[in-house]
Amino acid sequence: MGDREERVRAQYETWLGGRTPVALYVRWYLRHGGARDAPQLFGAMGGGPFGRVLDVGCATGFYLRWAFDHGHGHRVLAGVDLSTVMLSEAAARLCPAREAGVDVRLHQASATALPFPDGSFDALICNGVAKYLDDDMFSAFLVEAARVLTSGGKVAVADFGRPVALQSVIMPPGRFGIPVDYLRPSDTLCEALADHGFEGVTPVGLKRVRRIPLTYEGAVAARS
Repeated sequence: MGDREERVRAQYETWLGGRTPVALYVRWYLRHGGARDAPQLFGAMGGGPFGRVLDVGCATGFYLRWAFDHGHGHRVLAGVDLSTVMLSEAAARLCPAREAGVDVRLHQASATALPFPDGSFDALICNGVAKYLDDDMFSAFLVEAARVLTSGGKVAVADFGRPVALQSVIMPPGRFGIPVDYLRPSDTLCEALADHGFEGVTPVGLKRVRRIPLTYEGAVAARS
């Protein structure tokens, strides 16, 4: 784990145990906010149900649990995250899947070094992680995403995209602990996916997170 990732891990675990307004909001969102964008992201990927699903930056497991509840991941549900606290909560949330015979795999790992063999998954989602990755790290993540997906496997990436002009002046994103150096709107995500050999690249418009003065944008594609 590099220094940048260690800072992200420490920040989230501070929020999970903190009492500041930002910590309380983040903790509520991670534990009770639900998989708000899952229907749009899985719908935009098309096809399915996907038997083997990986969530990069799985947090407390909401998206993996949503996938299971909606017919995906009946063979493998896998997630990686930097926070062991969130991974333990994800393990508890995925108990019904494990009891149903699904191979549940949760690892503390970086998005740039996924601990899985080549061609392990039919679908990969990465929601809320891109803003923490500089350009080199984001490129390394896309290389890893292509490696662990089977041929024709689908990928969906989403995160904060661009400031909402007036609201961002009144309430700067930094007030919410959101880094703004690597915001990537959907056109930037699409370009990056295409540059890394993905096909059928399509932008996805997503509902903004209430009170956050940034758009939320995504893109989906298929591994060639």
